[in-house]
Amino acid sequence: MVCQVVFLAEFFECAIAIESLDFSNKKAKMSEESKVYNEMLSNLSTRIFRETLESYCRRFGVELIKVNPAFTSVIGMINYIPHSA
Repeated sequence: MVCQVVFLAEFFECAIAIESLDFSNKKAKMSEESKVYNEMLSNLSTRIFRETLESYCRRFGVELIKVNPAFTSVIGMINYIPHSA
C-alpha cells in the first residue's frame, strides 16, 4: 500500500501529507493504564507505516509533509463531504 501511494504521488508530481502523531505522552502513562490498553497502544503499527512511508518518499524524491493533527478530521469533513444545496 505504501509503495502504491508513493508511486502515485511521484506520477502526479505531488506531495504526501500525513498527521504528525506523537504517542509519547500516552506511553509515559502506560503504567497507570490497564494491561489490555497498554498492549493495544504498544502494538500500533503507525510507527512502522510512517517509517516505511518516509523511506519510500526519500527513495523516490516525493515530498512528505507532516501536519499537526489538531482538527484534521473537522477540516476534512468541511472540505470533502458533499454539502446539500
